[in-house]
Amino acid sequence: MKQQNGFRTWELPCCTGRLEDRSCYFCPMMLAAQLDRQKMIDLFNSQVSGCGQRFLLRLTIGFGRDWEFHAVEVTPRTDWIFQQVGFAYTSSDYERHPRRLASPPVVPVPLDPLIAYHNWDYWLNQTIENTNSDFESHLFYYKSQYWQKLVLQEIRHLLGRSPQASKHNRTLGYGLKLLLLNYIMNHVSTVPQYVVKDLYGKLHNPTFHRRVPEGPVSPKAANRFIKTMALPTLQAFAKRTLCGLHELFREKADNAAIWDHTFAVVFLCLVVIGNTQRALHQRVEALKLNPDPATAASAPDRETASGEENEMNYELTAHIIGTFHERFSTRSTRACRFNPLSRRSQSPHSTPFVERIRLITNVYGKVTYSLSLS
Repeated sequence: MKQQNGFRTWELPCCTGRLEDRSCYFCPMMLAAQLDRQKMIDLFNSQVSGCGQRFLLRLTIGFGRDWEFHAVEVTPRTDWIFQQVGFAYTSSDYERHPRRLASPPVVPVPLDPLIAYHNWDYWLNQTIENTNSDFESHLFYYKSQYWQKLVLQEIRHLLGRSPQASKHNRTLGYGLKLLLLNYIMNHVSTVPQYVVKDLYGKLHNPTFHRRVPEGPVSPKAANRFIKTMALPTLQAFAKRTLCGLHELFREKADNAAIWDHTFAVVFLCLVVIGNTQRALHQRVEALKLNPDPATAASAPDRETASGEENEMNYELTAHIIGTFHERFSTRSTRACRFNPLSRRSQSPHSTPFVERIRLITNVYGKVTYSLSLS
């Protein structure tokens, strides 16, 4: 980004890759490497010496319906499977500090990838459509993120108001699903408190049998398998989101007709990018407390995390933001300049979405720097 004649100018990265071909950067190699399905199965085969009978395991991510998996109790060869690390919210800053969680030795039975995809898609649809599913409060926890929380609520309303069959609304739906899956990939799921006692009553390991812990319960093996089963679905929605965003950028339509959905999808993509970049550095901290046997010889460090963070900025952030500004000529003084949120805008374009975004921006803060268009 540069300043020229008092206006911000954006230069697109010099890359020949199509936007939809960059979906891999939504789950960088540092995070995806530990979630390869066959490597995961091989890892647990090396870490456990036996397993018991199947039972029903319930888990939750904090919103939406509980997940139910067929699972088995395993007999570990090492204590690695007992060591789960989560990141606790603090009320005073953006940092989430690592903490150890109770981790009983239970593992879900792996699902066929196609069945897993349909199960995730069904859960995501239910969560997005359920007005009582307040996932916005989980994604934007801090008071300083109140603007982002309200924008996300307006994006859900935009999805509900728009024709469901339209291709742009489908793209918006893919973006919301990508956002929720990204949250799942970057957070630990826990056993709902109301079934913790029942779970520990089923375990035969004397270390855990009926010894209910006081804090959250988050089975490490179950979390790893869940993320492994969710990864192909996240990659599919990432590709569909970027493919749809590319079509929005290239749409031969009046700017006013596509601005709402384009702004919404860009906002979702930038949130996913930011959350993933934070997860890269949290992964380094987690591996310090609990080294992964599968990557012990090549454990990522801060330099690796920073490298992948910069790569995401180059391949995704700069390209998406730059193309958005190019599409709506926001860097120009020409008459074709289109920015309904600008205080100097004379645009007649006004929709319920624009009016609400303008209102909450004026009341609760300025648009974040990357999307500031004035």
